[in-house]
Amino acid sequence: MPDRKNIVQNASPSLIHKPNVQFIKSDFDAFIEQHGYDVIWEKSVRCPCKTKTGSHRAGCQNCLGYGWLYINAVQTKMLIQNMNTETKYKSWSEEKMGMCSISAFSENQLSIYDRITLMNDTSILSELRDIRESSGGILFVFPSYRPVSIFEIYRFVDVNQQLVRIPEAEYTLSNFTIRFTANSGVTKGSIVSIRYRYQTQYHITDIPKEVRGGNMVNTKGQTEREKYPVHATATRAHESLDYPDFSEVNVFDNSYIE
Repeated sequence: MPDRKNIVQNASPSLIHKPNVQFIKSDFDAFIEQHGYDVIWEKSVRCPCKTKTGSHRAGCQNCLGYGWLYINAVQTKMLIQNMNTETKYKSWSEEKMGMCSISAFSENQLSIYDRITLMNDTSILSELRDIRESSGGILFVFPSYRPVSIFEIYRFVDVNQQLVRIPEAEYTLSNFTIRFTANSGVTKGSIVSIRYRYQTQYHITDIPKEVRGGNMVNTKGQTEREKYPVHATATRAHESLDYPDFSEVNVFDNSYIE
């Protein structure tokens, strides 16, 4: 930035007899409060476990080698709208799959890759996961999200055989972990297909209107600078970043009280 003493002040235009148009922030905040979704907003922080080769340490218990960690969860409200809703009038784009537009209170200072989790709304995901084995011999998987409920789990047998649907009695759900019994037919290293319901979750991927503000007149008739609500673009978490195999038990919580 240049030295302030070297900056030339631009001449301001005359505002005599010009209308004073103002953005009423309180009305927009009221709209978010009345019509917004209940969400959990978590701040994103780059993990400093990065090595000289540019990769993050796989054994890091802060980010699990993912490179990002999330802190200081806040319950708030945000307006969220899918960005592929107008497919009747314009070309549908695969690049916009899972993308949404978010409007938040100006007090919520959003940043890239912040995590937004809808509290009362869910989505359905079908994904493939590798079977792992604990030191105690328990076979398990970590889905990308914490499942609210599980619809189906299938295992593969052979290209010439029908998939085998694993009965509910042969697995249990605990937090992020799905554990399998010895009779489930799964083995360490094999792959299962899981279809489940989870709390919808997004990552902030762009903030096209990061700086938004204007002048307003306070009760004393003085002009003050006021921040306007934040507008951002978000993408479903598993499509914006490679989602980690996550377990709350083995990751440090770096949150703090502000």
